[in-house]
Amino acid sequence: MLENRKKVIYTGLAILLSMTSNICTFPIYATEVSPQESELKIELNGTENQQVQKIIVEKLNSNNYLNSASSQVKVIQKNEDANYFIYNDTLVKVDSIKSSTGKEEIKIQSKNLKNSPMNIVEQNYSNLEMEKEVTVEVEKEDNIAPKIELKKKEITLTTNDSFDANTYIAKLEDNIDAYPSLNIQSDVKMEEPGIYRVIYTCTDLSGNSTQEVLTVNVNQGVDYGAIAKAAKNQIGVAQDCTMLVTNAIKAVGIKFHGAPYEYASLGNWTKNPVPGDICIYEGHVALYVGNGKAIHGGFNGTTVESTVACSNAFLGYIHIADNK
Repeated sequence: MLENRKKVIYTGLAILLSMTSNICTFPIYATEVSPQESELKIELNGTENQQVQKIIVEKLNSNNYLNSASSQVKVIQKNEDANYFIYNDTLVKVDSIKSSTGKEEIKIQSKNLKNSPMNIVEQNYSNLEMEKEVTVEVEKEDNIAPKIELKKKEITLTTNDSFDANTYIAKLEDNIDAYPSLNIQSDVKMEEPGIYRVIYTCTDLSGNSTQEVLTVNVNQGVDYGAIAKAAKNQIGVAQDCTMLVTNAIKAVGIKFHGAPYEYASLGNWTKNPVPGDICIYEGHVALYVGNGKAIHGGFNGTTVESTVACSNAFLGYIHIADNK
């Protein structure tokens, strides 16, 4: 008689299972297990979550829900709020509760049906008073890699520029971890023209990682030292101030000649001159060579080294731009 009742129950369970379609926050699927395979296949947000699966099975075993390898596991009801299972003569309800702390709470409740004469297929489980309850907190299973956004994918600099890989990061974020780790691998040598790669690797606490690559083109910049040297080499040459500067900058491939103030168009004004910068005056131009000294052309018809200050009103220094 008991066997017949079980057959009726399981037949009803199969019909009920085929009619259910709603999935709760944690879609949890259980099937009848064989003597060699007592296992629940559990999914969390559409992805199988081994951690949640392990916790539920451990809790069920600790409460003697699965007291033998041949326990019959039946899904009898699924809805948006909870999942109901039958483990031998025990009704089990599994709820999932979202948490704002980045974790999930799994609530497992049970009721012994061994001495209950009710028809479990027709029972309204949502109104059934459960007897046991245990709640466990589970960390979310993170399968999403962090995101890295760079301000640019490729940049062009010169040997006179400075480079800091961190300044090219626009955004660094992860779906769970507030501060994912960042590793930067760079082979950039600013003193050597070439094409270089900077690899940004971001990794979260779950081991998910993502990469972005910045291409750095380093071109040869203006050799200001060569300009200063070329100016010094002209000491004693009979020429005016503009020809001095024209011949000095020609040493680095810059072709320009004009009135004194027109040399300001070759770069930018600076208050921190380096040897090779141009000194602009009212009606005069010279070449700075460091330590407050400059090479002047046209002094009594020749080229001399003297102080930056001269009889002409000083206007400022011009640092020649690399694109000239």
